[in-house]
Amino acid sequence: MRSARSTRTARAQWVVLALALAAPACRLPEPEPAPRLLLVEKGPTQAFFDSQGRLLRLLVDADSDRRADTQTLYREDGTPLVAEIDTDRDGVVDRWERFAVDGALESVGLSRRTRGRPDAWDYPDRSGSVVRREYDDDGDGRVNRVERPGDASHEPGVEELDTDGNGKPDRRLYRGADGRIEAIEIDRNEDGVWERRELVRDR
Repeated sequence: MRSARSTRTARAQWVVLALALAAPACRLPEPEPAPRLLLVEKGPTQAFFDSQGRLLRLLVDADSDRRADTQTLYREDGTPLVAEIDTDRDGVVDRWERFAVDGALESVGLSRRTRGRPDAWDYPDRSGSVVRREYDDDGDGRVNRVERPGDASHEPGVEELDTDGNGKPDRRLYRGADGRIEAIEIDRNEDGVWERRELVRDR
């Protein structure tokens, strides 16, 4: 007659054997290999391509200081998506370009006062002429001034101001071809309706 101890030992051996037999079925699948990237260097330029030969990223070191002055990311169809540029070569990006799906330049962010992030934005039309400019003058990350430059027909330029800092324009300035303010509109309750217009007389 078996003792209780020998019975427990036999059971433990069966458990170990069962786990050993089941172990191969519980193995995790092998991870998929990472996609291969191809780096091509030529002079000041480094280009990264995927395994299909599509351009992913382009780096340019124009002054050969071993730091990229321009980095451009591309969509799968080869059109540019965004670009970061260090225009003054101090190691910090100060220009951000964003492109439309057809590759046309859509907007340009500029760092005027805030180091390392944009505080002004230009929006060009298809010809490259800037049709709108936005400014973050107090550095809070919100636009508080918008300019719409006049065109070649001498249409007055328009400048919208957010004077109380709530993110809504409440003043609109009209400038002549010489840049002087000709008229002011006021939206007192900031509902998008300009209730008051004042002409500015020459002094």
